[in-house]
Amino acid sequence: MLATLLELGIPHEDIDAVLATKIPPSLSERFAADVEALTGSVGTIDELPKTSPPEDAPAFYGVLVFAAAVPAVKAYHATRGIPEAMTRLILTDVGRQVAVHRRRHGRPGIDTEHWLTRHFQGRIFQLGRLQFEQVTLGTTTGTSLREAGLPYGPGDPALSIHIPEYCGPFTPEAIDDSLAQAAAFFPRYFGDYDYRVAVCHSWLLDPQLDGVLPTSSNILAFQRRFTFSHATAGEGIMRFVAAGTKLHETVQAHVAAGNSWQSGSGWMLLP
Repeated sequence: MLATLLELGIPHEDIDAVLATKIPPSLSERFAADVEALTGSVGTIDELPKTSPPEDAPAFYGVLVFAAAVPAVKAYHATRGIPEAMTRLILTDVGRQVAVHRRRHGRPGIDTEHWLTRHFQGRIFQLGRLQFEQVTLGTTTGTSLREAGLPYGPGDPALSIHIPEYCGPFTPEAIDDSLAQAAAFFPRYFGDYDYRVAVCHSWLLDPQLDGVLPTSSNILAFQRRFTFSHATAGEGIMRFVAAGTKLHETVQAHVAAGNSWQSGSGWMLLP
């Protein structure tokens, strides 16, 4: 188990607590069902139904579910010929989420289990600064592509871009490198799909940021890579921007002035 936790990137200060965690007999059937549901979805790209751990589950219940599913995702990646180093790199996102939980809440645990299920389905990869998830185009974004005269539309394969924390500077050079890696990686290991389109749905694409950030902002440089599709209500920015930063002050001032934030959506073609 220790080796598995290290593969998952569990922070060293939390490993003893995870190793000491026991699934109580009252939750043994639920635990087995959660592991089976996760491992049974390996190799698929349909999002699993959103569930939460039982209310009386130990803090690291989700980590133990993921640890039990490691062999299944490793086996799937191996059938695709994906290097073990790439598998290990994306699985360490579990530990990253444990660290983020401690920063946000000041206590050990994890509360992003649903997000991490896609890692164990084997459909998301860390390629440099960014993560790329295998998805299908939604109605609005797919329609935007079609209206632009491109041969893509709702239901077609695409890559959803995610921007994890604790992964280094968010510079244009780092983004260029990630996009180039994705353009080479997916044709090589998933050549049975046409992953030419990349999409992003994030607070980072909120058009309002263009009015509050300097023109030299890396966030705005990232926005400019996309053809904007639409915006939806969402306060993700309040959750993801770390307190004590200049951006956090800007975010709070925007809300204090009676405004709200959104999540923006856009698309691009990979290089």
